[in-house]
Amino acid sequence: MRNKYSTFNQKRYERFVHTLEECGTFLINADDDTIERCIFENFDIDVRCFLCDSELEFFTDCFMIYEDIRIKCVELRNKAVEAFENDNLRSINAVRTSSEWREILKISDEIKSMIYY
Repeated sequence: MRNKYSTFNQKRYERFVHTLEECGTFLINADDDTIERCIFENFDIDVRCFLCDSELEFFTDCFMIYEDIRIKCVELRNKAVEAFENDNLRSINAVRTSSEWREILKISDEIKSMIYY
């Protein structure tokens, strides 16, 4: 029988994975509503919460992710926060066309290919 802590930790990991699933190169061809919802409503908040240093350290310490994944997640979070704070990159069109967003989307895809679901 699972205890409440293991269930709680599993939910934390699921939120981490869900955050990564909100971002990826699939968005380049997505409709405007999907980009708006995934990036500007969900990912903007979730990347700061579920890819924060304390969460990533917890996942690393519990062997839920490896160090190379933690490093990539920090890179993803930092680049995303930088993009969200840049008025020129806060648009649906920028997500589709800018090199900054293209790199963010690719990093997210790379991390997803490295993790266990």
